[in-house]
Amino acid sequence: PALLRGMFDRLNKKDLLLADACFCSFFMLALLMQRKVHVLVHQHQRRKTDFREGRRLGPNDHVVEWHKPIRPEWMDQATYASLPDTITVRELRIKVTPRGFRTKQVTLVTTLTNGKRYPREALGDLYRQRWHVELDIRSLKVTMNLEDLRGRTPEMVRKEIWAHWVWVNLAHPVI
Repeated sequence: PALLRGMFDRLNKKDLLLADACFCSFFMLALLMQRKVHVLVHQHQRRKTDFREGRRLGPNDHVVEWHKPIRPEWMDQATYASLPDTITVRELRIKVTPRGFRTKQVTLVTTLTNGKRYPREALGDLYRQRWHVELDIRSLKVTMNLEDLRGRTPEMVRKEIWAHWVWVNLAHPVI
């Protein structure tokens, strides 16, 4: 989350950020909403959803208000004060059925609250596509022996990947 906050300036108005549960917090969503960036994230396991609450859009699909929690240590008082006391988000549950694995239900959170304009099925498909990208990246990391990247900044991670790529090509030249 800290690296993403450092990259906020690269996000444009009306962009859509697809992310995993690490980015599903009131503060991340509120900060992105201030920048008019939309979000579709996997809900964090600590947050519980009751689909009987809020404005119902359909089965396992509703719009609810999230209330601002106490200020986290990483956030300064001015930023905290600039955030609204509540944000309006949409929570929806979809089924993810990766080939070879059992079906899993996942709750997604999004700032795209218009159920007619953004149908539940379309948001579910978009999240599934993000999951496939995640699997492809994992496959590349395993193939190139990059499971444990040690860089703590985007520049250092890029250098580490390039160094590994050079090593793989020198150690295993194509004949």
